[in-house]
Amino acid sequence: MAAVAEIPTFAPTKKGRTKKALKPKAVSSNEANIAAGAIPEHSPVASKGKEQPSDASSFEKQLQEMQEQLEKLKIEKEQTEEMLKAKEEQLETRDREQEKLKIELRKLQKIKEFKPTVTIPIGLGIKDLEQEKKEKKKGGKKKPSAPYVLWCKDQWNEVKEANPDADFKAMSNLLGAKMEIHYRGREEAL
Repeated sequence: MAAVAEIPTFAPTKKGRTKKALKPKAVSSNEANIAAGAIPEHSPVASKGKEQPSDASSFEKQLQEMQEQLEKLKIEKEQTEEMLKAKEEQLETRDREQEKLKIELRKLQKIKEFKPTVTIPIGLGIKDLEQEKKEKKKGGKKKPSAPYVLWCKDQWNEVKEANPDADFKAMSNLLGAKMEIHYRGREEAL
């Protein structure tokens, strides 16, 4: 091994000060050899400097192998690019389908949120509405009662005296039967 050489280094100075030498730095054997110009024979740098005739044919073989590997890598690169394009197309179609589904989902949510508005007068109950109808009727002209209704009003007290236990349904049946008898008697008289 060669002797280790010391290389003096100087520190940066400020204005008005003198340069001071730093402590010497220990140099490795490789750096010392490089500085001295001596290179060991077993190093890779030494073998590059010396060319042998058998190395030329092996260099050509290595070059040919590297070219073959390069061709294989180019083919693999093309295949991976094709695969990437196919994957990108699949992703794009999936993204388009997802967008369509999102739009449909928004439509369904809008339909779900739809609440029809019905205007109901606040503060007016059923009784108030009925009272308004009655007031409208009072203000207008009253239609005359039907002749059957007038006749039933006249006959009601007579039939009720004859049948005091009869309810409304029975009373209306008795009045209908009496009306039929009365009507037949009129026809026979004509």
